[in-house]
Amino acid sequence: MDVEQSVKNVTRDVPILFNHDAEQIIGHVTKVTGVKQIKARGVVSGVGPRAKELVELARRGFPLRASIGGSVSSREYVEENETRFINGAKVIG
Repeated sequence: MDVEQSVKNVTRDVPILFNHDAEQIIGHVTKVTGVKQIKARGVVSGVGPRAKELVELARRGFPLRASIGGSVSSREYVEENETRFINGAKVIG
């Protein structure tokens, strides 16, 4: 996945989900910046129990973390001893 291009393509209102579960909505993203260190701003707009729990954890100072979901849009197999450049990196099979 080309993370740099993916970050550039992020638009407002990307959902923030608990454990990547579409039925546990926490809120939505309002801004994304960075490449090597991705930073996102968002709003807790969810009304379910998980959203309320995360708000309370944040109030108590719990060090919350996030992950980004992704999908493979294309893939290539690199044969043994074959060299390819993928996303600007040299890969040797």
